[in-house]
Amino acid sequence: MKLTIFYDKQDIEFLLQFTPISEEYFIESSGYAVDSDWEMGEDAGFDEKLASATNLLIILSNVSINCKWISYALGYARGKDINCHFYSVDSVLPTWKEVYSISKSIDDLVKYYKYYNEQWFEEATVRIAKKSLIDLNLDITLTAFVEVVKDGDCMLAGIYLDAGYQATDMDKNGVPLICWAARKRRLPMMQLLMQAGADINAVSGDRNDTPLIDGASEDDFEIVSFILEYKPDLEIKSKNGQTALIIASGHNNLEIVKLLVEAGSDTLTTDKLGMSAVSYAKMQQNQEILALLSPEYE
Repeated sequence: MKLTIFYDKQDIEFLLQFTPISEEYFIESSGYAVDSDWEMGEDAGFDEKLASATNLLIILSNVSINCKWISYALGYARGKDINCHFYSVDSVLPTWKEVYSISKSIDDLVKYYKYYNEQWFEEATVRIAKKSLIDLNLDITLTAFVEVVKDGDCMLAGIYLDAGYQATDMDKNGVPLICWAARKRRLPMMQLLMQAGADINAVSGDRNDTPLIDGASEDDFEIVSFILEYKPDLEIKSKNGQTALIIASGHNNLEIVKLLVEAGSDTLTTDKLGMSAVSYAKMQQNQEILALLSPEYE
């Protein structure tokens, strides 16, 4: 956002107050002092400054309030759909001012533009990201974003996130992006999605899996270890009624079983076949896993 400030030459004191504060909040601004006796067509600098403006701030004072340049600037801003704001401390406001917003202190003005600048930056980020995707010949669709997540391309995923897509998004089958990252064993992608606000307990619509269940299903120690850092719900069950621990035990994966037991997973909960993690370890005669699940087997 670039802010152009128009003020009467006698009101320069305002600019001296506002400029250092605006710089502190990264509000890019420039000022233009206008003569009180300004006449249309006689000030080329004014016209050039107005033509390059994207946001207008007009300083109203008892000196400038009735000057012709204000109505000219307002008409231009309205025709070009340029945001226009006022700052006034002691002037009597004209009736036409009612359709515009106004700040009556430097603090209020900074708050207004700080918020506006943040909104503008967010919108600009989305525009730039979408253009980047177009330049890369990529579709700006959720389906395309899902494929990028599956491929594990964190750079492109970051652009999709900047373009307005969310880390909590799901594909057409209700599979969360974070679950796809786990299923495809994309640890860096999982890290990116979690930083962007993904839900560690997101449940997929196809399998009723969570990222933890998917990680255990893929026998991925690093992903399971990463997920456990976020204190996930350990007892959510898949469509088959299996928790991550039951799956890990059924896969004879000692390392993941140890992680899940240490995290507090229930060793006796059962799946739809009535089998627990202990049951699977017994069936497979895995003494090491049995020792972790039930100390009496040591």
